[in-house]
Amino acid sequence: LEFRRVLFRSWLSIPAAFAFMDRYGEAEVRAHNHRLVRAGAALLASAWGVDITTPEHMIGSMVLVPLPHDLPHPLDEAGRLQLEQDLALKHNVVAAVTCTTASRHYLRVAANIYNDLGDFNRLTQAVDTLRT
Repeated sequence: LEFRRVLFRSWLSIPAAFAFMDRYGEAEVRAHNHRLVRAGAALLASAWGVDITTPEHMIGSMVLVPLPHDLPHPLDEAGRLQLEQDLALKHNVVAAVTCTTASRHYLRVAANIYNDLGDFNRLTQAVDTLRT
């Protein structure tokens, strides 16, 4: 139940996001988000020793980032869900672990006008505390 409350709170930010979009203009917001997601993904990749393999032309304001191999969460649906819950409940970080392969979990990272690199640093620290 608590996990659902955390997710619900994130939905409450939608009106503020639309207000930002109206205030700054769509093209400027998109450019900001693209630059930030690229910088944030580079920060995460460097911290975790992974490569971002998404082609540049496929990156708008979100990108898929491989998570480190040494997370204690099993590489299955239950492990994926537990990882999302651990980030939310233990670190107050809502993150989308969108897929799991036979070798690792992947995080969908997005950037918005109200984000900054500090958010990516916080995500890095949260994931690092979960590593074994």
